[in-house]
Amino acid sequence: MTKPLTIMLNPNEQIVAVTPEICSGPGWVNAPTWVHIVDYSTAKHRAECIQPDERTPALDVLFSAAEAMQGSLLAAVPTKTVKGKT
Repeated sequence: MTKPLTIMLNPNEQIVAVTPEICSGPGWVNAPTWVHIVDYSTAKHRAECIQPDERTPALDVLFSAAEAMQGSLLAAVPTKTVKGKT
């Protein structure tokens, strides 16, 4: 295991969400943890990615339960794809 990743925050930034994700394709799988950060002085959003080998022990323990909750939350949000808009 590598050293846990430390997220660097600027003075006006705050972490607003941490979202674990299991993603895969033909021949690969990954389980990143996305850290969503907002700068309240500019309203800008950025996301940092923590790879599985960069997690803290606490993130490791919480990952599976949080990923299941995240999937349920995503499924609970009603959405509609609008064609022709980007």
